[in-house]
Amino acid sequence: MGISASARVLWAKTNGTRGGGPYEGPWLPLWRHMDDSALVAGQLYDEWIAPRVRALLAQPFAGLDDPELSARTLLVTLAGLHDVGKATPEFQCQVPELASVVAESGL
Repeated sequence: MGISASARVLWAKTNGTRGGGPYEGPWLPLWRHMDDSALVAGQLYDEWIAPRVRALLAQPFAGLDDPELSARTLLVTLAGLHDVGKATPEFQCQVPELASVVAESGL
């Protein structure tokens, strides 16, 4: 399943100019920001969090087949969703030229 054309126009970050930013183009799509956040959280969980801390995070999932995987999945999901509020009209309308693209998409 892909990302709809409407969802692709939602933005998460902009450098405030038309000339581009630290990412391709003048703005970063919300879907890309959410995906990046989830991937970084997974990498941190796998390579940076100490095994004792991972075990502690897994304790609430003790009754499941793989408690540590369940803890990791929750952490990655929450990181990915941390900016879901940016999909609201209140956020998307902050930059008029991007708001018009969002409105033209039907959102």
